[in-house]
Amino acid sequence: MSIIYVYMIILCILSVALYKISSLSRERKNLVAELSDSIKRIKRIDGLLPICAVCKKIRNDKGYWEQVEDYIKDHSSADFSHSLCRDCANKLYPDMDFGKDDDA
Repeated sequence: MSIIYVYMIILCILSVALYKISSLSRERKNLVAELSDSIKRIKRIDGLLPICAVCKKIRNDKGYWEQVEDYIKDHSSADFSHSLCRDCANKLYPDMDFGKDDDA
């Protein structure tokens, strides 16, 4: 009779261990799926970017030239807000006083 109890205890221990392994396996699968989704959402600009020396447009993978803002929006999660640096403001609006750009 005692051997039956020993076998029952061993079965219980194995059952708990298998449940724990199964639970950890499910959790691992969920984490792998979540990581895969995160990796798909990551956009990264890497390598050399062919950029026009004059207008600063970037040549995309299809060979078309596009504005740098559009290129970066398509290849990253960055957004832009536009403004004028002091040098450009002085060139565009010479009658207004924007001061000198001190690069500070």
